[in-house]
Amino acid sequence: MLVEEFIRDGVVFVGVAGKDSTKIEDTIDEIVLGDGTRNYELLTSSHETVEDALDLAGSMSGDFSGDTHVLTI
Repeated sequence: MLVEEFIRDGVVFVGVAGKDSTKIEDTIDEIVLGDGTRNYELLTSSHETVEDALDLAGSMSGDFSGDTHVLTI
């Protein structure tokens, strides 16, 4: 599952863009939270465009800064 790969790889931010992005963001949050026993934080956001998501990712600092990758599904 993609979200499990994010967790395994230490992803700290996922910006979702496009149709149903809010629903997809909510689903990712639910998977990460699981039954509440997982100690992992993943910041998520939903956007109308990939450019908006990339702008937010590029403005991140501290624990949320790092390389940016675009995954198209």
